[in-house]
Amino acid sequence: MRSMRSQPGAEGFTLIEMVVTLTIIVMVMTSMIALYLRSLHSISLARQRQQASALAARSLEELRALPYAVVTAGLRAADLAGDANIVQVSGVYRLRLTANGIDEPLLVAGTTTTPAPLNPHVATQTVDGVTYTVSSYVTRTSSTAPFTLTSVVSWSSNVSSGTRKIAQRSTAYSPSGCLSTATHPFAGPCQSSFTGEAGTTAASISVLNDADSTQPVAGFTGTSAELELPLMSSSLAVEQTSSATTRVATTEAGAVTGGTRTASGDRPATAATSSDPGGGAPVTATATTPAQTSTPVSISGTAGTLTATPSSADSGSAASAASSSTSCPDPGGTALPTGRPCTSGNVRSTGTDSVLSANLSGTNAVRTLGAFDLARVAAAPSDTRAVATRIVTAGSVGCPTTSGDGCAYASASRALGTVTLGGLPTAQAGDTWPAGYTSAVRVSGLTESARAEAGTGERTPAYTRSAGTLSYWNGSGMTSVDLATLATPATIDPPAVSATYVGTGGNVVVTADASITVGSATTTSSGSLPCTSGLCTRTAKGSAFNVTILYVVTTGGVQTTRFVVTATLGTVSAEATYGGAPSA
Repeated sequence: MRSMRSQPGAEGFTLIEMVVTLTIIVMVMTSMIALYLRSLHSISLARQRQQASALAARSLEELRALPYAVVTAGLRAADLAGDANIVQVSGVYRLRLTANGIDEPLLVAGTTTTPAPLNPHVATQTVDGVTYTVSSYVTRTSSTAPFTLTSVVSWSSNVSSGTRKIAQRSTAYSPSGCLSTATHPFAGPCQSSFTGEAGTTAASISVLNDADSTQPVAGFTGTSAELELPLMSSSLAVEQTSSATTRVATTEAGAVTGGTRTASGDRPATAATSSDPGGGAPVTATATTPAQTSTPVSISGTAGTLTATPSSADSGSAASAASSSTSCPDPGGTALPTGRPCTSGNVRSTGTDSVLSANLSGTNAVRTLGAFDLARVAAAPSDTRAVATRIVTAGSVGCPTTSGDGCAYASASRALGTVTLGGLPTAQAGDTWPAGYTSAVRVSGLTESARAEAGTGERTPAYTRSAGTLSYWNGSGMTSVDLATLATPATIDPPAVSATYVGTGGNVVVTADASITVGSATTTSSGSLPCTSGLCTRTAKGSAFNVTILYVVTTGGVQTTRFVVTATLGTVSAEATYGGAPSA
């Protein structure tokens, strides 16, 4: 009789192995349960915040539905006691919401009977087991300022970690034609409108085929290598509801080969907001650009390689508030305490230079040339900024004498880093090279701003180029032009520059021929001056710089490549529009 022996692997699990396995399972399940509970907590809190926003919006709509005379009479004095949002200073009731930067005189109707939501101005509503407290207020900062409607919703729940509070605001203003109690001034026909847009126009430097930009560059398989300089814009619209958006983008390098574009850099940030409860956007938002990347991209071919490299440390930020903003930086960086919808941002290149370079290895059979700059943009000395807002209080940096309904304000400024265009390969002994030559064109110290205002207390739109120097090669040296005093459009055609590099069995000749155009700044106004009614639009836009440099390279008398460097340096612009509420 043969004895049975256990086979390898047939022993099963030991008790210790089972305990360890169960322990791991319990740990994993515990982590998953904790994550699930946190997710439920976040979802519940978001749902409650959304419900609070909807209740605040409904409260404002109820106020808008009341006759103008009733709304502007204010709250009933006997109904104010016990409201933590109301303080009394020197006998004057004030709405004070410290977290929102609101501290304004409250309109009180004495013993006058007013309907809800003015009396009672505080109400509660329970939704999904959570009790929300909805409070409504009417304030006015001065006898000439428009009335402001504010709705505050607070709540506390098992996921709120204490009491939460949100506030939404709207403006009530009515010209004489809308004062009838039969007319509700917050419907479209009696509501003023404000828009503002400010920022920079697109600025880029590209290497292209000089005859047809859709075709590959001669001697290369790609159609372009380019740099896109930092870009930003701020836009605001205020009427029945408010929307505000600021977008910023960092420097980008791009190269296109076979219809496919390879890019590096371009780290955008967007802050978009809306007070429309059905719009889905938040009432306030902030954003910052992710860390900048600086990877070279290139096109190549028999002529060599063209490379674009973005700056290494761009940064930018954006902020928008569609209800009220406690501070909003103007183009100088000073806070605008508008207490109104506002959007602003800034962007800046601070790292290594952005560079377009050429390595003409197609000449190696005759003469090897080192890589050289076609274009270089240095770090900016300060931020590019833009802001758009509505101002209702006199004394601000914008619309300084405004009153009543207020004024739309938009402004932008930038300081461009030094731009150098039209380099040549480094010469050696025996080469023919223009003495003292460094570049065909250089723009340095350019500082400019644009401002537009529309509404009561507006100023004439203005563009200012406060500093800057344009330098170009004149055949024996550099000619400089003071951009701050260049008042008219200019077209400059400097002489072509050529360098000859002696090689084996022949020479390499590199020729660069530049052309420069400087446009004129423009300011326009449509509608009445000053603007107190109807539709008025004011714009200010700086003068654009355009530079083209045609490169032709021959090796032993045979053309190796031919391409054009096109630089559009962009400018700043601002536009503001005010639409006065028409008579009913």
